[in-house]
Amino acid sequence: MSTTHLFDGLTFINCVVTPVVATVVGAGSRGTSLSDELTRDLRARGGKVVEFPTLTVVPVAGARAAEAQQHLSRLAPRDWLAFTSGNAVRALAAFSLPIDSSQLRVATVGEATKHAAEQCGFTVELVAPGSDAESLGQALLAQLRSERNLDSSVYFLRGETVASGFERALFPYRERLKNVVIYQSHRAAPGSELISQVQNLLREDQARFPLEDEGMRQLYQIFTSGQSLRNYLALIGEQGMTKTGGVERIAREIPSCVIGKHTAEVGRELHMNVVVIPDIPSRTGMIETLETVVFHERALYK
Repeated sequence: MSTTHLFDGLTFINCVVTPVVATVVGAGSRGTSLSDELTRDLRARGGKVVEFPTLTVVPVAGARAAEAQQHLSRLAPRDWLAFTSGNAVRALAAFSLPIDSSQLRVATVGEATKHAAEQCGFTVELVAPGSDAESLGQALLAQLRSERNLDSSVYFLRGETVASGFERALFPYRERLKNVVIYQSHRAAPGSELISQVQNLLREDQARFPLEDEGMRQLYQIFTSGQSLRNYLALIGEQGMTKTGGVERIAREIPSCVIGKHTAEVGRELHMNVVVIPDIPSRTGMIETLETVVFHERALYK
């Protein structure tokens, strides 16, 4: 079977993270989001996609925006910008930079964040080998030490809920570390009609393929963040995230595809059936791993 038709007959609930609407630095256009690209890739392979908003990301406002802008106004040539998500990259477009982006050095976690930074006009110099903030901090510390760089500052541009792993890793460099919160996230409001549609998809797939049945599932759930996963369970079930609830219990049995190890950990904590975890936390890695899983499933149950 060709890749073009590999996902024929399958339905994917793409749990959409709606990112900040970003303009390319110094230009004025916007790139597509990770969720947009996943929908495109799934449909290109014959899959039916239901987009289900779970998380909305917006730049900080008011006093917090003023504080962030004050930090960013001190940027100097050769300073580092450190990003752990595409949301942080896009949120930066809401602020003014005192120098051209070409004068700044950029470090990111993973290929997806690197791609988002390049879409927004940055040249990425360093990509962390791991998938979390601590990995990025360790990679950047090694870079700074190799250069014996004691003059440049590191601006960690992040959301309000990001863990402190980056700061721990860069503790030896703490005097030059600027911790700048530039975005925040909210649970999306997909609407009762869309919620009902997704609930029905879950019930229908469970009716066709009960847990004890060994047939191939025709429904998959797509998650690109742990918070998106949590919100999804809360949105689809009246009983929130309880293990004994009806629809959310079914959702835990449906195969889930996640973007990386951190999201997989959240999935396991919530007793989800995680079947796709790419080695490389990126859209490409996610799609390629999903292709492998589906190919073997089709071969097994044909």
